[in-house]
Amino acid sequence: MNEISATETRDTATVGPRDIPASTVVFKSLTGLGVGVSGMILVLIFTLIALFISKSGMQGPFMAFTAIVMGLIVSLITNSLSVLALSMVDRGKYPPMRPLLRHITSLNIVIFLFLAPIYALASMRDIQTVYLVFSLQLALSAQASAFVLELSAAKNSRENMLAIYGITFGMLMALLVNGAIYAFFGAQTAGVSEATARFTSGGSTALLFAILPVTWFFFGLFTTLTEIVYRWIYTVWGVDYLNTDN
Repeated sequence: MNEISATETRDTATVGPRDIPASTVVFKSLTGLGVGVSGMILVLIFTLIALFISKSGMQGPFMAFTAIVMGLIVSLITNSLSVLALSMVDRGKYPPMRPLLRHITSLNIVIFLFLAPIYALASMRDIQTVYLVFSLQLALSAQASAFVLELSAAKNSRENMLAIYGITFGMLMALLVNGAIYAFFGAQTAGVSEATARFTSGGSTALLFAILPVTWFFFGLFTTLTEIVYRWIYTVWGVDYLNTDN
């Protein structure tokens, strides 16, 4: 009986969902937040460029072109850095990064091409509408990149489902927080000139700066927290509910 119990204990530790230290949740969350802040700094640089263009009187198609290029560059850099940084924090989970970076680049370009006509339509209204489309692109490309990273590490149906649940929970929380930020700052005024206020005030501007740190923070948090919670469920009940391969 003791031998059987010992064997069952080893099987639970090795066959079931992996055991993750709580520190990994903290490090991956902070890593996502840190890379998101780096992306926010890029957004700030491009926004200042857009402000300069506005003051120079160069509007219309050139403004739309600047926003489109800005969206593609920021999403490519931030999402690639996020994937690389998260894979370094949890080295034992993820495969080699070079093939993944190719897929992430392709997906970011596809999302960019699909949203390019919407950018053009948004530019016919005002810059705040362009910022909303920009935020949408950042959120969609971040989600696509997170799916590439997490699903690439899946070795069975359980890990596939944990990746889907983790990213979905992360995206839902990011939507709630980003929505709250948009609502809170929507009625705010910066108390500056009208030309500058169009770039520095309003919910769409606040959302544009918040969306990368918030989204990647919750991806880092929930993709790991979901695994920890599922490991606890597996340890308590002894059933691998999500693994349909057996």
